[in-house]
Amino acid sequence: MQWPQCWGLIYSADDTARAEKLEKWRRHWTLEQSRGRQVPHDWDANDPWSCVFLSLIGDEKYWSEKVRVPAASWLAS
Repeated sequence: MQWPQCWGLIYSADDTARAEKLEKWRRHWTLEQSRGRQVPHDWDANDPWSCVFLSLIGDEKYWSEKVRVPAASWLAS
């Protein structure tokens, strides 16, 4: 709703995130757990995907870099 003209940009960022970041988040939380470090309360190594998707959604740096800043720049021009 915030950037209806930027659906192509949003789709591209989402597709890239799913292809490149989901497995990285899964490996990250698996490794953190194996090292005895704190993991999210909803982490379940046998069913990791809910936690992995929430981690991806919460990756503010990624979404700012790939969507928010480019969309704002595009709309400002």
